[in-house]
Amino acid sequence: KQPRAVKVCVSALRRFLNQELEQLRGALQVAFKKLLPGGRCLIVCQSDIERRTVFQFLHEHEEPRPGSGLGLSQERLGELYPLAGTRLKYSVQRLGYTGRLSTWELNQNPSASRAASLLVLEKRARTLPFVSKRRARQP
Repeated sequence: KQPRAVKVCVSALRRFLNQELEQLRGALQVAFKKLLPGGRCLIVCQSDIERRTVFQFLHEHEEPRPGSGLGLSQERLGELYPLAGTRLKYSVQRLGYTGRLSTWELNQNPSASRAASLLVLEKRARTLPFVSKRRARQP
């Protein structure tokens, strides 16, 4: 059995050479372009870094919950919600909690990763207004 440090190093090298995280980002972008509003995308993540990549995509495409963006300036709204600075006609929302493998499932499948999880994202019609990106003043 390989030491953990070796496994982590080999895994990082594999991800880099195969451009796995870039492929995941690209697949998410294509999937949400193709989905109709109300359509759902289920993503199985085998590692924490894959889950963080999906959450980064979600952050870039999410809208504030109703009533939570009230009173924010357009500049601050654009900082908190990157979607506001885009022309995308849809937003993405995570549904429910992250599903994880149970102890029983892990015992039945010894090669399964403890970090494996299921994420469910839904495409929604965008309601967030477009915020133009202002140029920073030159000193």
